[in-house]
Amino acid sequence: MLKKMKSLKKLKYGHKPTFILLALTSFISIALGAVVTYFMGRLIDYGMNQAIDEMLSLAQGIIIIIMIDLVFAALISVTRSIWMEKSLTILKSTYIDNALKL
Repeated sequence: MLKKMKSLKKLKYGHKPTFILLALTSFISIALGAVVTYFMGRLIDYGMNQAIDEMLSLAQGIIIIIMIDLVFAALISVTRSIWMEKSLTILKSTYIDNALKL
């Protein structure tokens, strides 16, 4: 019985290739969010100094980064659903195999 529980612990992270892809896309999205936050601070500084040209140039860059982040958010959503589906399928088949061995 204890060996069967250990075999289920191997499935802790589910389907590993999609989990790695999910972690990678999440990391990139979080990094892009941090970059946007930093640039927003600089945008406010430019606004306080009334440097309108630099402010508009930076705002365009921020919009591009936000659009890229939106693509990664969609990828995260799709990857998460694929990971959940594959992980639950693996877990179900492993559980049923262990139950039938009893």
